[in-house]
Formats: sequence, C-alpha cells, structure tokens
Amino acid sequence: MTLADLLKKARTDKCFSLQEAADMLGITKAHLHDMESGRSNNPTLRVIAALVIIYGLRPEAIIATATITDVRSSV
Repeated sequence: MTLADLLKKARTDKCFSLQEAADMLGITKAHLHDMESGRSNNPTLRVIAALVIIYGLRPEAIIATATITDVRSSV
C-alpha cells in the first residue's frame, strides 16, 4: 500500500471530506489532495503527528510508506 492509498482510505473510513480533513490536519486542501494522489509523499513530522491523532494511524505505517529524504545529501 502506498502513502496515497493509506491516507485516502483513512480519510474516507472516517467519512471526512477533503476540506474537513485538511482543516483538521492544518494543511491546505490542495496539499492533502497531492498527498492522496501520490504527488507529495514526504510529510513533515507535524503532519505525521496530526495524521496519527486525527486518522488514528500508526506512525510507523505512515513512515514505512513515505519517501524519506536524507537531509545530509542536500548539505
């Protein structure tokens, strides 16, 4: 399962609209849409924490499906 699949399923299981979920997560509707469509798959720790609280997801499930960027490579 991809991060996009995980997020969309979690949101629809909770019966949240895209806008409702984005508001609760503290991100824009466009950003959430990008995450659910696979265009953005590297959530910040703040967004991961919000997903854990609002969607009831396990942090390791989110991290396992997200793209991890090695910050050392950009230094």
